[in-house]
Amino acid sequence: MRPYFLSLVLLLSACATLSPDIKKTEDAAIVGKTLAPGDCGLYVWTADAIKTFTLFASSTEISYFKGQEEIMLTEDNPANPPSTIRSFTDTEGKTLSLTLLSPEDIEGGIRYKAGRLTSLSSDGWEKVVPIVGFYACQPLL
Repeated sequence: MRPYFLSLVLLLSACATLSPDIKKTEDAAIVGKTLAPGDCGLYVWTADAIKTFTLFASSTEISYFKGQEEIMLTEDNPANPPSTIRSFTDTEGKTLSLTLLSPEDIEGGIRYKAGRLTSLSSDGWEKVVPIVGFYACQPLL
């Protein structure tokens, strides 16, 4: 009886702690960033406690999210399959560098447990944001 009671307590406490996180991850930026059958894409989040969705890259679009603003990017040297070191440019000519580290093969894709997103501020300071990412392909139906 005691193991069943402990299991129930753990299950209920897990549900209680997950509920706020579920609401927190419902980010409007990720809505619409889906892949067509056969298409592959990269999803990137900040590696902090908030886990803000930051970058989406597929064969048809590359979007960077700065606060509530969506900035369209082009890749400087696209490769297939994509490299773990990528450079992007926005419409104003500003560069954003992405380095993906610690790849882990998982079912359906690759998880990057570390990385950094580097940009240059208008003051000339280099801004480095720790990130995590996920690369996957939508199967053909």
